Amino acid sequence: MVQKIVNIPEEDLSLFLELAKKFDWEVMPKTSRMEEPEIGYVLSPQQVAILEESSKTTSHLHLSAEESLRKLDEL
Repeated sequence: MVQKIVNIPEEDLSLFLELAKKFDWEVMPKTSRMEEPEIGYVLSPQQVAILEESSKTTSHLHLSAEESLRKLDEL
């Protein structure tokens, strides 16, 4: 069996699915909806405030990963 991924315009999708059914093709449509990621932790309001503030700074003023983690751990 050969597996192929094809992009089909929405207006042609019903025709493609009819042909796939006639030829007994196995069709596994990919959903366009993104799945919600599992949340393994929740940030405190103070942590969110730090992240929001750092996103407003210019790139040369950003904290390093180590500094960011240290600040978040201090909360």
